[in-house]
Amino acid sequence: MRIIETTKDLKEFCKQDFGDFITIDTEFLRDKTYYPLLCLVQVGSPKVEPVAIDPLAKDIDLKPLIKLLADETILKVMHAGKQDMEIFYMLMKGKLPAPVFDTQIAASVLGYGEQIAYHALVKRICNEDIDKSRQFTDWSHRPISDAQLRYAIGDVTHLIDVYKNLSEKLEKQGRLEWIKEDMQILTDPKTYANDPDLAWQRIKMRSHKKQDYVVLQALAAWREKEAQRVNIPKQRIMKDDVLTQMALTKPKDESGFKRIRGMADAFKTGDKAKNLLKIIAKAQKDIESSTIEIPSNKKKKQADVSHIVDMLKLLLKLNANEHGIAGRMIANVQELEDFALEETRDIPMLQGWRYKVFGKEAEALVKGKLTLGLEKGRIKKSG
Repeated sequence: MRIIETTKDLKEFCKQDFGDFITIDTEFLRDKTYYPLLCLVQVGSPKVEPVAIDPLAKDIDLKPLIKLLADETILKVMHAGKQDMEIFYMLMKGKLPAPVFDTQIAASVLGYGEQIAYHALVKRICNEDIDKSRQFTDWSHRPISDAQLRYAIGDVTHLIDVYKNLSEKLEKQGRLEWIKEDMQILTDPKTYANDPDLAWQRIKMRSHKKQDYVVLQALAAWREKEAQRVNIPKQRIMKDDVLTQMALTKPKDESGFKRIRGMADAFKTGDKAKNLLKIIAKAQKDIESSTIEIPSNKKKKQADVSHIVDMLKLLLKLNANEHGIAGRMIANVQELEDFALEETRDIPMLQGWRYKVFGKEAEALVKGKLTLGLEKGRIKKSG
């Protein structure tokens, strides 16, 4: 059990023969920053001693690690790896480790439930109990204690056995292809590219007017860029509900800001207020030329198709049980509603393995070619 704190030691570690795969985990903080602060990288393998690498050490250059992550001959195994991949996306300047294997995704298609936690998966597969007392520790604090190091490295040692177990089951059940699509999403740079002009899509606003969304888009982009510039969480710049109030009311002068609840005084007057007024005014001029696609008003339509959605939910539950898969791995409620409304563009349930285990029968159900009924107290499919 050791920690690497120098470039020399990191180079020596990364020169080793790791075999076919390595296990990786990270410890980071992001409660006070926009960008996650990488505090530790743990690497394991069946063929080498697992280590923790200290990115905060003064005498270390992570280039050898980056080279290892980029080696396409070595599979990178993680659990719930999206946040780890986001960190590597920044570390590798827009590139990503590949190929990867996410044990949480693999577990979900093998009947371990939706988004199973790492400690729960280790318990079920390895019959080992993981001490979670260090889970919320301050990983930026130095020196790293032996207890912290033991906890961190344990995350990649147990992962070796978890990976071997899950990959063997996937192969036996012919489901390796099932997870490939999800792994491709995990290794797609588009998954992590944070475009400020798309930040508005993560904000809920009760409106169906294009002009409101054009203004919201401009304000959300401003907040995103500002949060990136000063490296603090965007909600600390300005709350979502303040942005939506501005988008709906579109203040024309500083007096308009006084009526916006929750807006910080610093933005109500002076240069900051003038800047916001300019952003709002410019967005209003750009309304006609904007190609923004606002959320469609589905409320009335959803009431008309609620019975279809209910039947689809029932079919989804049946098929998920038949295949031993977490239902949300196949489709979520939003996808079922979109399907019922015939808004089927890019719905995952109509592609790949999801189509085979559910989508095909969902199509048959809405077309009346498949029916659901009761037989001796059990729900049966016919057609």
